[in-house]
Amino acid sequence: RAKNITQTSSAVVSASSSEGEGGRVELIGDLGHGIGQFGGKIYATGRRRGGFVDTSGATVLIDDALRVNTSSAEGQAGTWLIDPNDFTIAASGGNITGSALSGNLANNDIIISTATQGTAGGNGDIFVRDNVTWSSGKTLTLNAERNINILATIDAAQSPTGKVVLQYGQGAVAIGNTANFNFGLKSDGFTGKLNLHAGNNLSTKLGSNGSVIDYTVITQLGHEGSISGTDLQGMNGNLTGNFALGADIDAASTANWNSTAGFDGIGELSTNFNIPSSQFKGRFTGLGHSISGLTINRPTTGVVGLFDFAENATIRDVLVLNANVVGNNTVGALAGVAVGTQFFQVASSGEVSASGSGLGGLIGRLQGGGITQAFSAATVKGVGSAKPNNVGGLVGDAQFVVDTNLSQLFATGAVSGGEIVGGLFGRL
Repeated sequence: RAKNITQTSSAVVSASSSEGEGGRVELIGDLGHGIGQFGGKIYATGRRRGGFVDTSGATVLIDDALRVNTSSAEGQAGTWLIDPNDFTIAASGGNITGSALSGNLANNDIIISTATQGTAGGNGDIFVRDNVTWSSGKTLTLNAERNINILATIDAAQSPTGKVVLQYGQGAVAIGNTANFNFGLKSDGFTGKLNLHAGNNLSTKLGSNGSVIDYTVITQLGHEGSISGTDLQGMNGNLTGNFALGADIDAASTANWNSTAGFDGIGELSTNFNIPSSQFKGRFTGLGHSISGLTINRPTTGVVGLFDFAENATIRDVLVLNANVVGNNTVGALAGVAVGTQFFQVASSGEVSASGSGLGGLIGRLQGGGITQAFSAATVKGVGSAKPNNVGGLVGDAQFVVDTNLSQLFATGAVSGGEIVGGLFGRL
């Protein structure tokens, strides 16, 4: 263990072991104000288990040439901990490049853990501004005292065991914690995304005492009637599950499903009698991905959307693009009805139409919960001789929104209906 390290640009540091446990190397810079710049080679390998390397400091700079190896002869990876106040992954001007991080994920699980440690100007944030990709099956953990901002592509999808762990708001307990992770939603889509192989390859944790949330990563649309719990349509088989999109989903084939009725929305009012009538009560994150070409054509059905009915759920980080959604009443591209549900960084485009009340480009009816950073570019059309009421570019019917958080919202699509029609909300 070496303290007050300022630079190891050409050093070779080794604490490898040929027996049993891997070695341990700790290179600690000035945790208050100093800058630790690390280069050269650091070895902490072992026979049965990999070792541990800690490079810490108020500011940690990693040279592109640095190579860390905590592997073991029998295959179990060790861990490299990078422990600064704030940290940016960037092609230039950051603390490490995406290329350097990618290369070192070949031989190590890597934890980037930020903490302000009382330092002036420190926020404990992590920014990903350069692409990171690896195929080794190792785990990347981003542990932030405050926020995680993924503004480029993190790609672990080349291995079935490549995993990402997002731990945010770790500087406070979970209750009342406003920290978040995000993918930089803009009017033209997400700046960043997280690619993962299907399986149990994502977990999140909010707050120092929060629960670890494990997700089932899905990368396939599935088939009509699926209740597998491992694809998009199959989410109907586990309505309390936690799901994440590990890839963009092309849903164009849904135009031919169910005798052209299309996709069977997640939640209540399924046409498949093998599925109980129930609301989606789980968690869904698109991880910055899109679902494109979705077709739902159910003009006599009420409560229609990608999620028919969501209650006390979380739906976030997803684009529903070029959708064609038709229903009778309470219709939205993303959700028909949402009760007590939190939406974050979500958007839609395409066309949404209905002949009954409650029609929105994103959500048909909103009751409680909240929407933060959301927009719709969808055309919203009330059809039939009696044009529907409560029609909005974003949300059709939001009459029950007492104590509901509504923040950073806009809609740009054309909106038409009968009475109580708005560019953003119909009834509010």
